[in-house]
Amino acid sequence: MAQNVNMQVSPNKTSDIGLQTRLLKYLLVLAVVHAIYFFRSLLLPVSVALLLSVVLRPLVVLLKRLQIPNSIGAAIVVLLLVVFLPPARFLIKCPCLWAKSNMKSQPICPCLPP
Repeated sequence: MAQNVNMQVSPNKTSDIGLQTRLLKYLLVLAVVHAIYFFRSLLLPVSVALLLSVVLRPLVVLLKRLQIPNSIGAAIVVLLLVVFLPPARFLIKCPCLWAKSNMKSQPICPCLPP
């Protein structure tokens, strides 16, 4: 005859399992953060490329509607980005160009020569 064994889990066992699960979650988060820190030199260019791809894709699609192939449309968009990015960078670097100045004797921006 088979004996009827009453298996009960003690409260300490269940709390140990919950504690182990939480500790494993913390270790997983720590490992992911460490991996991101370790691979940051690789992840930064890839994430910027993905972001630019998402942002600039509508322009390529618009050019495709105008019967321009994807490769040529992408080249046009990248060329426009290269042409217009340096002036935009300058305007961000020197925000005083946005302000109107009434003083004509002083330069508009301290970063520009008088």
